[in-house]
Amino acid sequence: MTPNAAPSDPNYIPSIVRNFDRDRFVAALFMPGAYRPDLFALYAFNIELTRIPELVSEPMLGEFRLQWWRDTLDQLENGERLGHPIADRLGDVMRTRRLPKMTLLGLIDARSFDVTGDAMPDMQALRAYLGKTAEALFSLSVQILAQGGIGDRRSDVEEAARLSGIAYGLTGLLRALPVHAARGIYFLPTSQFNDASVETPMYVQGEEGETLKRAFAGLIGDAGTALDEVRQRIADLPEALQPAFLPLAFVPPYLDKLTRPTHRPLHDLVELNPLGRLFRAWRAARFGLA
Repeated sequence: MTPNAAPSDPNYIPSIVRNFDRDRFVAALFMPGAYRPDLFALYAFNIELTRIPELVSEPMLGEFRLQWWRDTLDQLENGERLGHPIADRLGDVMRTRRLPKMTLLGLIDARSFDVTGDAMPDMQALRAYLGKTAEALFSLSVQILAQGGIGDRRSDVEEAARLSGIAYGLTGLLRALPVHAARGIYFLPTSQFNDASVETPMYVQGEEGETLKRAFAGLIGDAGTALDEVRQRIADLPEALQPAFLPLAFVPPYLDKLTRPTHRPLHDLVELNPLGRLFRAWRAARFGLA
């Protein structure tokens, strides 16, 4: 699906987020309107990175695109405009919201894994990946809502972002496992298969065995535990910062679908009903995530 608006249209960037990241698009609708354009710019930048593997025919071309974004951040930091609608808007947000450049670079660097076709070696590597991707997006969203300054709540925000990155990031990887496996991107840590290495190639070939199901269930448990731990932490944050975590409202229904006995990890792509997604975002914005 392609955006419905032309690059010069103010709706161009929101349309990209609507078409390619429906969770964050819906969540942003329930965030303060004054910050919504900046959030959409951040989310569209992330989409640009996540779509690289499906737009290139070989890893080297993907690395070229990632390097373009690294170089672009340097130019944006210096106030340059490149004529690229997403990059130029991101530059505006970087400067006005004082987004940390190193965090944005981490988003780019993490996507090297997506384009190389390697397998995730262990849980430590997976946690590091989630830290640079899902966690970073929560942290940057808070930075936007905080108007560039978090003050003495930085450690609380960082821990909430870390746990949110695990809960939302793991859930996202697990529900999209069929798409990633079809593209040759293997997020399930290979260390999970050490007790039955014969099943590792079966997983790569799209076959489901008991070891895969156990590894899958273990990661679902990790996501659920992180979600339980983060709810109260978010409730204790200043009210103005809490909307940054609204995408977590979609984790429970995703996990419910992923844990159904009939779910096939390598074949069933988990999605939410559009009206159900809207309702969950509204309820979380109105009553909180707890």
